[in-house]
Order: sequence, then C-alpha cells, then structure tokens
Amino acid sequence: MGARLKVGVVGLGAWGCNVARCLYEMPECDLVICSDLNEGRCSMAQRNWNVQTVASLDEMLAQHPEIEAVVISSPATTHYSLAKKALLADKD
Repeated sequence: MGARLKVGVVGLGAWGCNVARCLYEMPECDLVICSDLNEGRCSMAQRNWNVQTVASLDEMLAQHPEIEAVVISSPATTHYSLAKKALLADKD
C-alpha cells in the first residue's frame, strides 16, 4: 500500500461529521485536522477521531502544510471563498 492521503475537513455539521468519520475509517486516508467555528463540534471531533481541530481554514493551512486535500462541508454560501483559499494553497 502506498502513502496515505492527508486530508482536512472544513465544517463539522451533520454532513461534515459524516464525511470526517468516513475519511477517518478509510485505510487510504489520514484525517489530519478538522475545522469548525463551533467549539462543541471541534471537541466531538477530537474525542471521536483523535484529530486536531481549529476554527478556520487559514489556521488549518498554516499549521498543516502537508495536507494534500481539503473537504469543504460548510454552508454553500461559504464554498467559493473556502475553495479558492484551498486551491491557491495548492490543495485538492
């Protein structure tokens, strides 16, 4: 098996939690970090997946430049600005 894909998840609402859980369980992926503005959701991610959490994508990118991909599971109105930041940081 090759190297595991290092992934971050932005947004830990109902859909984001499901995505993060699936990535955590995939042997091909390494869920490195999650981001959400809600501290309770971040605490849940830390407990469930033993993952670091931050409040913003900017913090995620600054603290973990090794991340190769970012999954955006935030409200649709935020997708453009978050996707643009991720792509400009050379993340899939």
